Amino acid sequence: MAELDFPSNPTLNQEYTHESVTWIATHVAPNPVRWQRKGASVGSIGDAPIDGQDYNRKDGSWAEAIDADDLALKANIVDPIFTGTPKAPTPDDNSQPTALATTDFVTQALAGVGTTPTVSVFTASGTWVAPANLKAVQVICSAGGGGGGGGSSSGGGYAQASYTNGAGGGGAGGTAGVRIAEENLVYDAPGEVNITIGAGGGGGAVNGGNGGAGAGSTFGSNCSASAGSGGQGPSTSTDTSTYGGAGGNGSGGNINIYGGSGSTGQGGGVSGDEHGGPYGSSGSGGASFWGGGGRGGAVNAAGQAGLAYSSGGGGGMGNAVGGAGKSGVIYIVEYY
Repeated sequence: MAELDFPSNPTLNQEYTHESVTWIATHVAPNPVRWQRKGASVGSIGDAPIDGQDYNRKDGSWAEAIDADDLALKANIVDPIFTGTPKAPTPDDNSQPTALATTDFVTQALAGVGTTPTVSVFTASGTWVAPANLKAVQVICSAGGGGGGGGSSSGGGYAQASYTNGAGGGGAGGTAGVRIAEENLVYDAPGEVNITIGAGGGGGAVNGGNGGAGAGSTFGSNCSASAGSGGQGPSTSTDTSTYGGAGGNGSGGNINIYGGSGSTGQGGGVSGDEHGGPYGSSGSGGASFWGGGGRGGAVNAAGQAGLAYSSGGGGGMGNAVGGAGKSGVIYIVEYY
């Protein structure tokens, strides 16, 4: 049998006969030339095109067969192994967790990771301005501490000329701690949050003045803290106890912390009676999240002012004033 020798540049429907079999050109230039056997009966199909391509029969016609070498280059649907440089669309930030993460997605997600956070500390009221590229903040908001009460003294009896009474210490301000993503921050103006720092309460006056309460602190409407109360000043009576001021609390935080209460003061007893000596004792200021309060005064000595932020002042003893409470603070860690 002689080999088929089709015309190299046929026209459409041109016929070619070889050994009593007629072929017809069904596709011509500029498309790839295809020859199909002429005269196929109804319900059947002719021979596959003869153009160097492999064909499989599909749905009453011929379809190009998949080349085995090309198929070997495809990845399996299950447990695929890719080679070369595979590519995929980059998902957005809100994609489902099962979406493929491209190199570009990971680069964007890690942008800023490892960047050292910055810190802003406010000890006076003002405005915090959000830095560029901010991702989140961690805020510690503490209120002012209460002042210690003022001491008192009075003439004594029996063999003692006088006795001294100690005042209670001031309570510490409360603290709120919160971490807020940038998109959840409540701004008072675009990119700005108003900050209020609560002052510490004043110390009580001589002769039993009560210590002043501190003032609250706020980080806009995002979180706040209430102040510590002032310590109680003693009367001029002997052997009387005086309350320390109550501590404040935080609000709106992931954690809200009470400030410590001030210590109780004690009045002196008349020498020779059942109470013993003429000297009472003064209370220390309450400790805050940041540290300790002021100590109570010794005989006829003023109470010590609060030491750490938001702590209470110590109570005065005898003819002495109470110590002032320490003002609050807002500490902000800025993450990028």
